[in-house]
Amino acid sequence: MELNHVGTRTLKTTRLVLRPFYLSDAQAMYDNWASDSDVTKFMMWEPHASVEVTQSILESWMPLYEKPDYYHWAITLDSVPIGTVGLFILNEKSGVGDLGYCLSKKWWKHGIMSEAVQAVIDFAFETVGFERIEAHHSVDNPGSGGVMKKCGMLYEGHMRKKYLSTRGVFEDCDLYAILKEDWERNKKLPHHVGTQTLITKRLILRKFTPEDEEAMFEYVSQLPKTSPFSSDQPSYSRREAHQLFQQYILSQYKHPDFYRWCICVGETFVGNITLTMLSDTARTAEIGYTINESWRGKGIATEAVQAVLDFAFGTICLNRIEAHYAVDNVASGAVLKKCGMLYEGHMRQKYLSMRGAFEDCDSYAILKEDWQKKKQL
Repeated sequence: MELNHVGTRTLKTTRLVLRPFYLSDAQAMYDNWASDSDVTKFMMWEPHASVEVTQSILESWMPLYEKPDYYHWAITLDSVPIGTVGLFILNEKSGVGDLGYCLSKKWWKHGIMSEAVQAVIDFAFETVGFERIEAHHSVDNPGSGGVMKKCGMLYEGHMRKKYLSTRGVFEDCDLYAILKEDWERNKKLPHHVGTQTLITKRLILRKFTPEDEEAMFEYVSQLPKTSPFSSDQPSYSRREAHQLFQQYILSQYKHPDFYRWCICVGETFVGNITLTMLSDTARTAEIGYTINESWRGKGIATEAVQAVLDFAFGTICLNRIEAHYAVDNVASGAVLKKCGMLYEGHMRQKYLSMRGAFEDCDSYAILKEDWQKKKQL
């Protein structure tokens, strides 16, 4: 077979830009990961002793970018390099590549690495034409293996004393790989990754924590007055509210297809947003949200909904997102329109709201192809 080598092209994801390294990245690379012994613990290279070491290494990489078969990206968030991912050819004739990556400790457990690796895997199969991508990780570094699993790679075996790491240990490793046929099959279903932290210009969308329970209880208790268009629900005692919060929010985060975010401005709870799967086969979900009364009219809902749409289409690979709102709740409809959702129909008496009315609703939806066109404008 013949690979279609195109060199290290810039790749864009929901949150990231993956691009070639620049000489000007030396300070950020040194500060964010290259000098951190926690990051390099399982690597074969020592933490950099100075930024001059980093500068020298970058200088050695620059000529390599002239080669069409060199694939090495800086992972950038808000234009700042926070890590690296490389795809190295193991067998040109057979189309086999090997993945390697590392990330700033500050961004561990935020889904950043999975997002970057998925982008590289997509590029490797779709553009370059690889047939097999493999990767390995020290058995003492299970977090790295978690990235591989999230990206559809399958466990293939155990390698004893694969390499000598900077911690002075010959590392036993687990081997994972993904074939082009696996990738093509996986692309037909959502890539469920669970509720990941999403960051916008003003907001942090994250999982709820036990510390959010009191604010959530206070918020829900005010809904009959502040959000009369919300679905009617019985009032709960503090004890009942605790059980529901534990059962229907916190305990659900263990499921990879559960998506519910606490919307924060800094540390302040301002609302919540959910993405509910309707059909994996059709890759369809419904989005719903509420914003605290004191934070309405500031574009918070629009910013949060757009972030979730980007995540749903760009990371989970959904095809359709639906939403509906009571026709008397004009502000909610405006949010959907601003986010590119299109009117699809009118539903009579869709649900009973807190104001005691059976609400007539307008239905809106956006397809992945609509989202892609909007992103190109």
